[in-house]
Amino acid sequence: MPTIVIVLAVLGLVGIVASIYASTKTKNIFKESERPKNWNKIRIFAFIIGGVIGVATWPLTYWMGYPIEINEENWRIVGMPFFVAAFDSIGRDYVGVLTMPGVIANSIFWALLPQLGLFLWAKRKNTNQNA
Repeated sequence: MPTIVIVLAVLGLVGIVASIYASTKTKNIFKESERPKNWNKIRIFAFIIGGVIGVATWPLTYWMGYPIEINEENWRIVGMPFFVAAFDSIGRDYVGVLTMPGVIANSIFWALLPQLGLFLWAKRKNTNQNA
C-alpha cells in the first residue's frame, strides 16, 4: 500500500475524531448571553450542509481521487481521504473488502467536516469577544 494512502487514512481518522469532538463542544462554546444571533440555526445549517456533502461524496467518489505511480505504472486511487478503489493504466478497476467501508468512512468524514469548521470559527469569535 503506498504511503500516501496510509497518510490520508490517518488524517481522515483524525478528522473524524476532531469533528465529533467539535460537534459536541460547539453547542456550549458561548455563554448564553454572548451567543451570536441565530446560533442554533447556524448549527443546524452546518449539520444540513454536512449531510448534503456526505451524501454527495457517494456518487462523486471517482472524482475524489489522485494519480499515483506504482511499480513504474500509472494508477488512479479513488476515495478521499479513505481508499475506495484503484484503477490501473488500462482502466481496470480493483475493488475489494475496503471499498464499502471506505465509501462510508468518506461520507462520515465529509459530513462532519463542517462541524470542525464551525467549531474553529466559534472558538475564534469567542476569543475575540473575550479579549
